[in-house]
Amino acid sequence: MPRPFFHKLIFSSTIQEKRLRVPDKFVSKFKDELSVAVALTVPDGHVWRVGLRKAENKIWFQDGWQEFVDRYSIRIGYLLIFRYEGNSAFSVYIFNLSHSEINYHSTGLMDSAHNHFKRARLFEDLEDEDAEVIFPSSVYPSPLPESTAPANKGYPGSAIQSLFTGSVKAEEATPTPKIPKKRGRKKKNADPEEINSSAPRDDDPENRSKFYESASARKRTVTAEERERAINAAKTFEPTNPFFRVVLRPSYLYRGCIMYLPSGFAEKYLSGISGFIKVQLAEKQWPVRCLYKAGRAKFSQGWYEFTLENNLGEGDVCVFELLRTRDFVLKVTAFRVNEFLSLCLSVCFFSLCHNPLQYQSLVLMSSVFPGSRFLSLLHQNSKTLIQAKQIHAQLVINGCQDNSLFGKLIGHYCSKPSTESSKLAHLLVFPRFGHPDKFLFNTLLKCSEPEDSIWIFANRASKSSLLYLNERTFVFVLGACARSASSSALRVGRIVHGMVKKLGFLYESELIGTTLLHFYAKNGDLPYARKVFDEMPERTSVTWNAMIGGYCSHKDKGNHNARKAMILFRRFSCCGYGVRPTDTTMVSVLSAISQTGLIEIGSLVHGYIEKLGFTPEIDVFIGTGLVDMYSKCGCLNSAFSVFELMKVKNVFTWTSMATGLALNGRGNETPNLLNRMAESGIKPNKVTFTSLLSAYRHVGLVQEGIELFKNMRTRFGVTPVIQHYGCIVDLLGKAGRIQEAYEFVLAMPIKPDTILLRSLCNACSIYGETAMGEEIGKTLLEIEREEEKLSGSECEDYVALSNVLAHKGKWIEVEKLRNEMKERRIKTRPGFSFV
Repeated sequence: MPRPFFHKLIFSSTIQEKRLRVPDKFVSKFKDELSVAVALTVPDGHVWRVGLRKAENKIWFQDGWQEFVDRYSIRIGYLLIFRYEGNSAFSVYIFNLSHSEINYHSTGLMDSAHNHFKRARLFEDLEDEDAEVIFPSSVYPSPLPESTAPANKGYPGSAIQSLFTGSVKAEEATPTPKIPKKRGRKKKNADPEEINSSAPRDDDPENRSKFYESASARKRTVTAEERERAINAAKTFEPTNPFFRVVLRPSYLYRGCIMYLPSGFAEKYLSGISGFIKVQLAEKQWPVRCLYKAGRAKFSQGWYEFTLENNLGEGDVCVFELLRTRDFVLKVTAFRVNEFLSLCLSVCFFSLCHNPLQYQSLVLMSSVFPGSRFLSLLHQNSKTLIQAKQIHAQLVINGCQDNSLFGKLIGHYCSKPSTESSKLAHLLVFPRFGHPDKFLFNTLLKCSEPEDSIWIFANRASKSSLLYLNERTFVFVLGACARSASSSALRVGRIVHGMVKKLGFLYESELIGTTLLHFYAKNGDLPYARKVFDEMPERTSVTWNAMIGGYCSHKDKGNHNARKAMILFRRFSCCGYGVRPTDTTMVSVLSAISQTGLIEIGSLVHGYIEKLGFTPEIDVFIGTGLVDMYSKCGCLNSAFSVFELMKVKNVFTWTSMATGLALNGRGNETPNLLNRMAESGIKPNKVTFTSLLSAYRHVGLVQEGIELFKNMRTRFGVTPVIQHYGCIVDLLGKAGRIQEAYEFVLAMPIKPDTILLRSLCNACSIYGETAMGEEIGKTLLEIEREEEKLSGSECEDYVALSNVLAHKGKWIEVEKLRNEMKERRIKTRPGFSFV
C-alpha cells in the first residue's frame, strides 16, 4: 500500500528562514504521531535528527535543519520529497530539477564501505548484434553488473517511483555470464531459414531504397536522460505472466532487422519453436517468425513490419509478455522515449501547473508511471481528476483503440463536477465524429448531467447527420429529460418523441416506448403517458410498472390517479398477456391503496402478494409498503404484526411505523420506537423527522412535536431544514399559539419560504390576529410579485389576506384585492370533501 508523502520546493524564503514548514494537510492527519524530533533518512543510509517547532497547529523542521541543508548543498529550486515511514521517521529524496536526483555519495559523508544503496546496472552496453534486455527474476534471476554511468546521473526516477510502489530495495551487484560474441558466417553457408525476408535484398534497389528511407526516418538522437526515463518506466511494469524487457538498438531496427531474445527466456519457453508466432500490440496481432537454435532465439521475418507499423525507434523499451492462450502469443507493451514525455506531460500535467518549478517537479514524478498501471486504475471507482488525466494520456500513448476503455474514462470525467473534466470528456468523443462512434456518443449522454445531455443531443442532432443515432441514444436522451428539473425538458422530450416516431424506432423497441412513457409520467403529463402505453404493441413488466408508478407518484385531490393505478393493476393481474407482476408492481399498488384508505382492497392485495411468493419478512420493500398501507388505513395492529415479523428493516420501515403511530393517536409511543431504531444500528434521517413532525401536526401533538424538534440536533445529530421549521410553525399555529409561532419564525437561522409564511397567515386569520396576518399577507404578495410565480390557479395568498382584511372591517382594501384578482384572472378553487 502506498505510504503517505509530501514534496516541497525550495525557495529563497526557505533558505533565509533556515527552517522548512510541513504542509497543513499532513499535519492535520499525522500531528499526534510526531514527537519533538524526527529522523530524516537519505538513500545513502545516513540518518539526520531534526527538531520540530510546533505553534498554532503549524509545524516546522528547525533544529538541525540548516546542517542538513548545508551537507547536501540544497539550493533554491531543489525538490525534496518526504515519505513518512511512521514513528516520526521520514525517507527524504533530493532532486536538482536541472539534472534529476542528486548523487548522495558526492558529499563525502560516507565511504564505499558504508554504501548500503548501490545502484545495479540494468542495461549493459553490448554490441549491436546482442540483445540488451532486463531479466526478470522469474525467468533469469542473475542480476546484471554495476553501472559505470557518470556519477552525476544519480537515481533518476527510481526513488520517486518507490514512493508510490513501496520501499526502495537495494540490489546486490553480481557479474552476469558473458554472452559469447556472434562470429561471422560465410554467406554461402547461411541457413536459408534464417534469411530475413524483411531485410533489403541487393537485387531489389527499390526495396532497398524504401527500407533505408524508413530506417532513416525512425533514426533519432536519444539522450541518456531520455533513455533512462523510459527504462525506469519499464521497470515498474511487471506482468503476472512470464516476460522479458528489451531496449531497441540499431541492430534490431536497421541492420538486417533481426532481434535476439534473452537466452534464459528462450531456453525455458521457446525451446523447439521454429516458425511463426503472434506478436500483439494493443488489440492487433502480427505474425513474426521465431527461430530457436542452440539455446538462442531470434525474430526475423515479420519483425521489420511490426516495428515499422508501430513506429518503434531507437531507445524505446518493449516488454514482451507470454500470454497463456492456445496459440503462442507475445503481448508487447511499448515505453517510448519521446512520446512518453511529450504526450504524457502535455496532456496530464501542464494544465495543472501555475509556474515552471511546479511543472518541472511534476515532470520528474511522471517519469516513473507506466501505462499498464494507469489502465488498472480504470477499474477503481474513486479517482481524482489528475489520475483520470494520467489514464487519458496513457491510452493515447499506447495507441489504444478499445472504445470500452474510453467509455470508462468518459464516465470518470463526467463524475467530476468541473468545467475542465467536462471539456476532456467532450474531447474524447467529438474529434472522432469524422467517423461517428455511437458507443462513445451514447456513453457521454448517459454519464452527463441531465441538462448537459439534453444540450449535447440538441446541438449535435441539429448540426450533424442522424446516422450515428440509434435506439440507445434516444433512451438516454429521454431519460435525461425525465430527470431534468428544467421547464423546457417536456418540450425537448416531445421533439425527441417526434424524431423517434419519424425514424421508426417507436414501434420496434419496447425499451424506447417504456422510456417515453416514463418521461411523460415524470413530467406530469399522465394523459399522454397513457396514450403511449395504450399504443404499445407489446408490454413488459417494466412498462406496466412505469404506468402504475406514474399514477401513484402524482397525488391529486379526490385520489383519482390512485384509483386509476388500482384499476390498471387489476387489468395487469387478470390479463397481463403472459407478463407477471413484480415486487416493484406490488409496492406501487400498496402506495395507491394507502392514498385511498381502502383497507378491504389492501387485505386482498396482501393475500395476492403471499400467493405470488413474495415474503414481507425478507423483502424489505414489500414489508415497508404493507406497514405504510395498514398504518394509513387505520389498521395499526396489522401494521405492527407485519413490522415485528420483518427480519430486515431499513430507515423507511422504521419511519413508516413511527409515522403510523403518530397518525393514529399514539404519538407518545414514538420516542420508544426511535430508541429501538437507534439500538438496532439505524440512524433516523431528515425524512424520518419530516414525516413524524407532519404526523404530529395533523393530530395536534404540540408538546411531543417541540420535544422531537429539539432532539433532532442534540440527540440524533440531524440539522433541521426548512420543512422541519414549517411543520413546527404550522403545529403552533393550529394550536392557537400565534405569538410563539411568530417568535419562532424570527429566531430561525434560515430564511422562511412562502409555504411557511402562508401557514402562519392562515393561522392568524383563524385566531383573529389581524394585524400580524395583514403584515404577513402583504409580504407574501410582494414575494410572489417579485418572483413572478403567480398563475391562474394560485389564489391562496389573496384569499388569506382578503379574509384578514375582512375580519378587520377594511372593506375598501378587500374590494381592491378582489379587483386585482379579477385583473390577473385568479380564480378561487372549490373545496373537496370525502364525506
